[in-house]
Amino acid sequence: MTDSTKLAIEVEVLRERFNGELILPGDLSYDDRRTLYNAAHDKRPAVIALCS
Repeated sequence: MTDSTKLAIEVEVLRERFNGELILPGDLSYDDRRTLYNAAHDKRPAVIALCS
């Protein structure tokens, strides 16, 4: 199993349990949402979680 396959499975499990929005690379809002005030953090995260 590749790393991208593992990530896809983990994201689907998270989507089922997470009460909010998950944004992934390739989603339309990814580039806008990944912009951070603190540039010390990863600038291209695998998943952005917007908690509700």
